[in-house]
Amino acid sequence: MAAPEERFLSTEEVAERLQVDEQTVRRWIKSGKLEAVKPGREWRIPPTAFEALLESYSSPKVQAPLPFEEKLMSLEELKPFLEDEVGSSWLALPEEEWREWWRGVSKEEATKRYRQIRAEWTLLKQEFLATWGKVEAEPRLVPRGQDWGEVYFTLFARGSLGAFADAPKKNESDEEFRLRSSEGRHHKDFTQQHEDAEHIKQALVGTRA
Repeated sequence: MAAPEERFLSTEEVAERLQVDEQTVRRWIKSGKLEAVKPGREWRIPPTAFEALLESYSSPKVQAPLPFEEKLMSLEELKPFLEDEVGSSWLALPEEEWREWWRGVSKEEATKRYRQIRAEWTLLKQEFLATWGKVEAEPRLVPRGQDWGEVYFTLFARGSLGAFADAPKKNESDEEFRLRSSEGRHHKDFTQQHEDAEHIKQALVGTRA
């Protein structure tokens, strides 16, 4: 039996799932950041290209300097804001430290940290929406209508995907979590999360899958 064909995504669908302007998606395509094809008048994005875009911001790597106009926010600049508003700044950790946020501690402590991360992510999502003009509140970090730049993808990968993949499970014993933590194993396959478009969409609007 032949495998079903992949359904390519439109620029509108990609923009909706990532909660960015459709023009931003087109700019990524033209710059080569996002792979796409144009069989007719509209661009079409392969699901694998969409997954690769997310993966590129969730995997540690050395990145080339960003153009000046995209340097609108950095993780370091987020720290005082998160500390003042939430009392923690896990999402603003350097990459090496972020990958260790759940390791070497008890299940109880990891659960506490995860709740703090969720609180940070909830706050940042409101800032994203304010910047994009989707809520009446004025943004405090990035001016309305401007682009958050590539830091958005780092925060998205951590807040809605990475932390969820590492956090303790309710039915996981202390010993099971300790063992999984020591081995660095996710309790849900990260690639599967990327393929699950509905999960991504729900994570963006604040609905837990």
